[in-house]
Amino acid sequence: MATDIKQKVDQSWFANEEWQTRYEEAKEDIKEGRYHDFDNLEDLLAYLQNQPESEESNSDSQNIRSRTITCE
Repeated sequence: MATDIKQKVDQSWFANEEWQTRYEEAKEDIKEGRYHDFDNLEDLLAYLQNQPESEESNSDSQNIRSRTITCE
């Protein structure tokens, strides 16, 4: 029983509404193909460095939606 309680406490950050919303958005991004796969870290970093600056980058960080990026 103590293990069950510890696990719930350890995962409580994920149970809040904000994280659940972000999780659902990420799942939808993946389903719709709005993500990039990278074979290595160097390719990921090159991709990020070549991204144009956007108006969102100057916005409140909580209002910016992250892109889903995976590296295999």
